[in-house]
Amino acid sequence: DVVYDGISNVFRVMNPTPQVQSRFLAVLASNYLNNTGAGTTLIVVNTNEIYDDAGEHVTSNGQFTATVVGRYHFDGQVFVSGVTALMTDMICEINTSNGRYYKQGAGFTSADSTGQLFCDVHADADMDAGDIAYFDVTLSGGAANSADVTVLVRSTYFSGHLIR
Repeated sequence: DVVYDGISNVFRVMNPTPQVQSRFLAVLASNYLNNTGAGTTLIVVNTNEIYDDAGEHVTSNGQFTATVVGRYHFDGQVFVSGVTALMTDMICEINTSNGRYYKQGAGFTSADSTGQLFCDVHADADMDAGDIAYFDVTLSGGAANSADVTVLVRSTYFSGHLIR
């Protein structure tokens, strides 16, 4: 970049170092079978990173760790199959070091005749450097943890980016 200071009639050549933008998208690589349905909370560990520009998402535990202070936007979505008529409450949530953001569906019967449901949640969160965020799901009311978190064309994912 060339900058003119406007006072001393001097042009200066500036080469600012480009900053890596904090953003990531990870999708589910394989199914979680029989992991929720009777009230068990499952941390959804999306191990297939589509991108992670600043290296802040860890595929082994599903956590995002902020490296800079700021406001972050997060999106999480889960696709669950094997839902029975007894499973009547579903919560999907984004948990951060500073708070919990969730969406709850209560009193539903299966979203379709095949026992499949989607749940998504979106949040803007204030985070400090070192704060973490992760995505989880709880399906309850069933007699057993017989519902599956399923891979279906990138339908289960966790993503985020720095707003400012």
